[in-house]
Amino acid sequence: MKKLIILLVIVFMVCVSCRNDKMSQFVGKWQGVKIITDGEEWDELSNIPLYALYQIEICEDGSVKFGGVTSEYITDTWNWREISDSTEIELYVSDDDTEVFALYGDGLVYSESGNDSTLYLEKVNEFAPYVEIPEETTENTTHEYINADPTAFIGNWESIKISVPRKKQYIITDYSLQDVFRLTINDDHTAVVSGIEISGSENPVTYTWGMVNDTEIELFNDNGSIILLSLDNDGLLVYDNPDMTVSLQKL
Repeated sequence: MKKLIILLVIVFMVCVSCRNDKMSQFVGKWQGVKIITDGEEWDELSNIPLYALYQIEICEDGSVKFGGVTSEYITDTWNWREISDSTEIELYVSDDDTEVFALYGDGLVYSESGNDSTLYLEKVNEFAPYVEIPEETTENTTHEYINADPTAFIGNWESIKISVPRKKQYIITDYSLQDVFRLTINDDHTAVVSGIEISGSENPVTYTWGMVNDTEIELFNDNGSIILLSLDNDGLLVYDNPDMTVSLQKL
């Protein structure tokens, strides 16, 4: 009898272990990738990328957390459970308020009943950052800005190299090379630039910034000043003067 009890305990522990292994494929962070509607594919809605609209964290304790720009409108407490032989996951507030997501390759898909749209989500280690572009963009801007990941640009920078066309000489007197151009790019779409190349002094100048594409960012202010910066390996190139290019390094 004692051997039988021990055997049953072992079987129970193995079953629990298997169940936890299956659950682990759902536990984690998931964010939107695309929506397909009537054969058309979208990666944004109302100019907001899907990764910022749909952010779902499936927690080991059975709870569900929502992130992204719409999370403030979700006030109910959500939980989750596996269904359909662990190939689907059900998010629920109650038995009458549920949403079902299905495994699809390495991701999840969600199709609302009676709707021709399908949402695709991918698993990520961390949610992609999203910063909304300010509405008060000025007429001084030269590009239509996009919502893209600004992580590579955010931080403090200083000049390390100056490139000028042939037969032109750039002379720095009483200043170090680092004093030519110093830059701080903040995640709230503001930037502060200082250095003798910007204002003829060390006084800082405040800018607003927008993403031109994944590798370029533009600074602008109400005085009509515009500075284009481009990623260059681990650094930045500054094109604020037609006679020179300034290379920056991140501090």
